Parts: sequence; structure tokens; C-alpha cells
Amino acid sequence: MWEEEKRGERRDRFIFCEVITYWRKTFFDSRENDIFFLYRRVDFGVETEITIMKNILRREITTERKFNIVISGEDEGVKVGIFLKKNLGFSSSLIKKIKKLPNGIILNDKRAFTDVLLKENDRLVVSVDDFESSRNIVPLQGRLDIVYEDEDIILINKEADVPVHPSKGHPYDSLANRLAFYYREAGENFVFRCVTRLDKDTTGLCLVAKNALAAEILSKDIQKGKIKKTYLAAVEGEIEPDYGIISKNIRRVSDCATIKREICSDEEGVFAETEFRVLQRKNGFSLLEVTPKTGRTHQIRVHLSSEGYPIAGDWLYGKERRGLKGQALHCSRLSFFQPITKKRLSFFVDLPEDIRELFKDM
Repeated sequence: MWEEEKRGERRDRFIFCEVITYWRKTFFDSRENDIFFLYRRVDFGVETEITIMKNILRREITTERKFNIVISGEDEGVKVGIFLKKNLGFSSSLIKKIKKLPNGIILNDKRAFTDVLLKENDRLVVSVDDFESSRNIVPLQGRLDIVYEDEDIILINKEADVPVHPSKGHPYDSLANRLAFYYREAGENFVFRCVTRLDKDTTGLCLVAKNALAAEILSKDIQKGKIKKTYLAAVEGEIEPDYGIISKNIRRVSDCATIKREICSDEEGVFAETEFRVLQRKNGFSLLEVTPKTGRTHQIRVHLSSEGYPIAGDWLYGKERRGLKGQALHCSRLSFFQPITKKRLSFFVDLPEDIRELFKDM
């Protein structure tokens, strides 16, 4: 009986080992030898060993971005830290984090520090790991229209009535909740880093960074004006000029519980500029192509409303309209540089059906 129980334990241990080996092989670049080594060296009970393996796996579900670089002659004599800043776009704070990791900076197969001088043909391997996840974001399944995804970014065509971040009023139905579920199902860690945020009822292209380095680089690109966004907006009324630029300062309404903005004098608020071009006039609406020259909260909405042409369905700066799921504002085009390869990427998504309905024949 005792022998049978021991054989059962060994069988269970082996089966569990096989399952975990396959799982890690599928999701984590195959390190099955590490697992067998652990099981052969440790003589715990099955339950204890399972707990150990769960802890190991939980720790190793990371979003790792690895860079393999052969140093050229022009970078000989440059310190590792300076090289990472100049060539890859690492910030000082991110370098501090990765140099604490066992596999953060590897030079010629050995761990290296940031003050080491590089030589021509050195092999430098840098890993960016996210060991922390967005634990306060509950993973919940929801529709995701993925336009593009690679190792560093994911681009979503966001629908109306979906906030980007969870909030007190919307803790579970945000884009972040849906992405948390998406990456959990893929066996990947998740840290939500939205680069181009959209209002809850605004539709269209929303860019999210998948690792800390990509987020830092894209954030700097926004500040430098390298990320170009174009919107399509359906406004109430048929605008007379075919083209215009609205340059008006904006400030937050002080006695309002919402984040509503208003136009103010040049001495107050912050400067905001919006360029628009009329594409179509029909059924008492105008379809505009809108390019924000600055990136202020609600800039397009408050600017167009101040000109007497509020966006259709915008309850905050105009009025709600039956048949629209949100305000008729859509981020249709996004152009930016891939944060690591520096390749120029451009994407376009057409208007949602409910906005297109406004311009159909009556």
C-alpha cells in the first residue's frame, strides 16, 4: 500500500512536470531542463512542489523585450549606459531598473554594469522585463478590434462608450480591462501604458505601448510632435468656410464637477490650436477632417462648439442625438515611428456606421 502511494506520488509529480514543461515550452521559449533539474534535486511532497512551480511560473510571466546588439567601431570606447541612452532611447530611470536584473545587461555572455567601456564586435544583450503588472485592473473579456500589433505596441480601433482607463464610474468596462484579459489569455504579463488616449465616447485609433522602453520613447515623440493624429468629426450645421484654424485658449471650468473645458482670454488657461477642413455638407451636418496642433483635453470638442458647430451627439458641449452611440468624433488616422525600429507607420480606419448614417440620403 505504502509503495503504491509512493508510486502514485512519483507519477503525479512526473505528470505535473510534463504539463508545466509543455506550458513553459509553449509560452516561455522552452526552458524545460530547468524544471527537470528542480524536480530531480528537491524531494518535497507533491503539493509543496506544485506550490514552488506555481510561484516560479508566476514570477516568470513577464513581458520581456530583448535586444541583441553587435557593437560597431564607431561606438568603441562608449560606456554601456551612454550607448543605451544614445542608440536605444533608454532613460536614466529605466537603466537603473534593468541593471538590477540578473539578465538585464549582458556583455559577451557575462553580466555587465553601465560604466563598462564597449569594444568593437562586443555582443551586448539587453532585456527589458515588466515584473509588475497592473494588478488593480480586472481582466474582463470584451470586444477588441486590433489594427496592428508587434513586440512593442498594439493599436486598437476603439468603439464608443468605452473609457480607456478604469475609473470609479467604470471600473470594469474600460479598454484596459479588455487588454488585461487579452494578455492573460495569451499567458503574458500586462502593464497598461496608453500612449494616445481617447475620450470615452470618441472612437478610433488608440495606441498602447507593450513595454516600458516603448512607452518612454513614444511619450517623448508626442512631446516632439512626431505622432500625428487626424480626426473625422460630424458637426451640427453646414459650415461655410471650407478651411479654418481655431486658435483659442482653453481652461477647466472651475465650478463644474466634470472635466469640462471652456474658452478663455489669452491671459488665462493654455493655448490650443485646431485645424479643420470641410469634406462634406449634407442633411444639416458637416463632415470635417480635423487636425489638433496642440494636445489639450477636449480641445476639438470645445473649439468647434465655440464656433457654433458642436460635434453631433456631444452631450457636454452640444446635445445628445438619437442613433449615435457617442459623440461623432473619430480618430481616423495615426502616423508615428515604431519606437525601436524607427520605421514610419501610418494607419487609417473609416467612420463607424452610426456616424456614416448622418450623411446618407434621406
